[in-house]
Amino acid sequence: LAAKVDGLLVLPTLPFGMSEHYSSFPIALSLSNGALIQVLKDLFKSLLRHGILKLLIINGHDGNISSIDVAARDFRLEHPELKIAVLEAWWETAGELLPEDTFEVWGGLGHAGEGETSINLAINPELVDMSKAVGVVPELPENVDVKWLFQELTPYGVTGDPSKASTEKGVKMRDVLVEILVSFINKMDENNWEYG
Repeated sequence: LAAKVDGLLVLPTLPFGMSEHYSSFPIALSLSNGALIQVLKDLFKSLLRHGILKLLIINGHDGNISSIDVAARDFRLEHPELKIAVLEAWWETAGELLPEDTFEVWGGLGHAGEGETSINLAINPELVDMSKAVGVVPELPENVDVKWLFQELTPYGVTGDPSKASTEKGVKMRDVLVEILVSFINKMDENNWEYG
């Protein structure tokens, strides 16, 4: 992404997030929602202090979505000069943008499922051991979001089917995400990040 957008500053990823719903699995480290919201607000304040007025957050974890939303909305009320945009769930966005037949199981969704494993095969193949690729496709209700604990869905820490992952699918995911983010940034820059 940085190679395709002039002047883009890429900040380091946050190594921790809100993962309490994964706490039954070994070494699932977590921040509370309140702590994550405060960390984000402190980072926003630091960026503002250094003159950074436009921020695109690419979230990589479902547990962070609500905290990012609260932190961004609250901070903007106090500091409207900082423009904040968020790609809340890249894994869903990639699945929606790619042809329907790209993924074999559950639309590629899942925690370390087909999509996430595929993108890791494309970006960090040394971190993937396909011999351990096992998953569960839970039957979740449509239209209503159940606030589950992860151990209620899977004994493995995995949902979806990582055994269907491939580098080719991961490259497609990466490329479509970069394409839409470059397009988004360019359009926002044309309007100086003014909405409407």
